Amino acid sequence: MTTDETAASRLGVYESMAPWERAAQWEQAAPETAKGIIQLVNNEQLHRHRIARLEMARQVFSVLLGFGTVLAMVVVAWHYADVGEPVAGASFAGAGMVSTAAIFVTGKRPTSPRRRR
Repeated sequence: MTTDETAASRLGVYESMAPWERAAQWEQAAPETAKGIIQLVNNEQLHRHRIARLEMARQVFSVLLGFGTVLAMVVVAWHYADVGEPVAGASFAGAGMVSTAAIFVTGKRPTSPRRRR
């Protein structure tokens, strides 16, 4: 048997082993492997939770910012009405609010490659 054939036969034996038998071999070859893998999984889960919280905060901030913009437009339109220019105020507020609503309705973030999975 050549070295390549020996390695191939060992690989076949390894692939036919149950996962817990493979894990036992890994633990013998490199102690603390299982703990390291579990730590990596835990770190990834914490990262995913952080990203989810940041995404929620971004969405809330976006809505509050939009509401603040609309509120500012109403204040400016009210000022226009107070100084005797109600048409200008209505035009300003109407166009601004329609634009803001259009951004919220149609504006979507481009999906990242990770989200496409």
